Amino acid sequence: MNPLQTNVCMVVYNFFVNDARVIREAKTLVESGYEVTVFALHKEGLKQNEEMHGFKVNRIHLTFGKLPYYNIFQILKYFEFILRCYFRTRKKDISICHCHDLEALLVGYLIMKSNKCKLVYDSHELWGDPQYIFFTRPSYPKFVFSMQRRLEHFMMRRADAIITVSDSIGDFIARENKVRKPYVIKNVHNLAKARKSNKIKQKIGIIDDKRKTILYQGGLRRGRGLENLVISMQWIDNAVLVILGDGVIKEELKDLAVKYKVEKKIFFMNAVSPEEVFSYTCLADIGVHPIENICLNHYYCLPNKLFEYLMAELPVAVSDFPEMARIVKKYKVGEVFDPAKPQDISRAINSLLDDHDKYQECKLNAKKVNQIYNWENEEKKLLGIYEGVLKQ
Repeated sequence: MNPLQTNVCMVVYNFFVNDARVIREAKTLVESGYEVTVFALHKEGLKQNEEMHGFKVNRIHLTFGKLPYYNIFQILKYFEFILRCYFRTRKKDISICHCHDLEALLVGYLIMKSNKCKLVYDSHELWGDPQYIFFTRPSYPKFVFSMQRRLEHFMMRRADAIITVSDSIGDFIARENKVRKPYVIKNVHNLAKARKSNKIKQKIGIIDDKRKTILYQGGLRRGRGLENLVISMQWIDNAVLVILGDGVIKEELKDLAVKYKVEKKIFFMNAVSPEEVFSYTCLADIGVHPIENICLNHYYCLPNKLFEYLMAELPVAVSDFPEMARIVKKYKVGEVFDPAKPQDISRAINSLLDDHDKYQECKLNAKKVNQIYNWENEEKKLLGIYEGVLKQ
């Protein structure tokens, strides 16, 4: 089938504001001749219909959308979304339904059945990991998780292709669901040239400070190891830590900095738009990701921020977990540490700060790695998957 005649329906169960992975995939498909529409949730302040990078966004307004955040109401919202999305796409000319994450899978399965189209399941997280589900959603009913797992297992086995973000997560999915190992499309950045300046130091008011800048960018939530990162600054003297992002533990982190008397070494910046993030990443000297081993989803992670740090040619210091450590050690682009031990975090960061030759080697290697791990390479895999699915 010619892509120019192929309509793709993408489904996400979120407001689709800054989902970089979905945007990259949809943009790639449009540039290759596919017609793409992304179905998402609507909320006040967002357009119900808009065009973005050549693809359409159709946000679905929910009657139950303003109900309080209780489990029973969340279930009502979810089933309303399923029904509205199903009837909005029913009997349409759809060739492929590409659903992102578990909550969109049931919608995708119904669209596949009603339109007799192909189904692609893109699992961004390890939804089969109960520790991850109940850590991120403490009040999540266990019977709902059990039901979703059974549904995921059933529908995953009927998908025409499964995609995920790392080999370890792919192995887990294959083993637990008795399916062929999913295709791996990494959360990597587009090829971009790193540009240095003093923009961050200007923003936080330390333009004449000669200390290096350590950067953490992303959500400020529990399980990210940010508490230990703050504590680790006790043993780091020739650098400042910039935390770029927002989240529920931001004030707690500020209080922790005061408690450990490192508040003069740590600067908090509000989150910036996805389009701006990379310009800030480039301004740092070291990128850090101290995510904790609280679940397999974290242990097997291969996050977008790691590749953004490397695209900005930053040496990195990250948790010593299989996927991240494999890249850091193989290509010699930084150091790994035990995120449960603040002193080990400081040891890894100091080894980069104090050894000029190592720092420069890591920086040079990061530049080389970018020729391997970039979206221009990963998008070829996506297009190959689509070609194979359409031939089935």
